[in-house]
Amino acid sequence: MFMRQDYKQWLIDKQYSANTRITQMHRVKKVEEAYGNLDEHFANGTYQDVLNALLYTADDEKANKPNSSKIQFHGNVRNNLQSYKYAAARYVSFLKKKRI
Repeated sequence: MFMRQDYKQWLIDKQYSANTRITQMHRVKKVEEAYGNLDEHFANGTYQDVLNALLYTADDEKANKPNSSKIQFHGNVRNNLQSYKYAAARYVSFLKKKRI
């Protein structure tokens, strides 16, 4: 697992509920399984590429476009990718705070 061990404590400090913490950590893990270490993407300046890979617009949904991300899941593509994207973005926010 790539995710930093202090991420959980950061979520606790931000007063996220236990369920939200578990869900966010699960989603970050899934993103990292598909795209690699988010810490490395952050350090290399390529994390935006990962976030862009998780973008699926309302127009994409209307056009019934398939899931083009590397993450496999069942259910609504737009909702799922939006959840993974926000989890990855939240993790990057954590990294930004920790590196200041």
